[in-house]
Amino acid sequence: MIDVNKVKGRIKELGLTQANVADEVGMDISTFNRKINDADGRYMTTGDAKLLATVLRIENPIPYFFC
Repeated sequence: MIDVNKVKGRIKELGLTQANVADEVGMDISTFNRKINDADGRYMTTGDAKLLATVLRIENPIPYFFC
């Protein structure tokens, strides 16, 4: 399961907005919001996680994406 709170925290840490990140991963903002605002992370795919790890410069994605 994806720890969406850690992902959101990383977005803030980098001074980005969800709209910035959605654009970087090539996703419509409404789709990104649905995925990132789901507390269970059930809409986030492994492909999404890979893109986010790259965009958010997450060196060790395991704590973020496998909790």
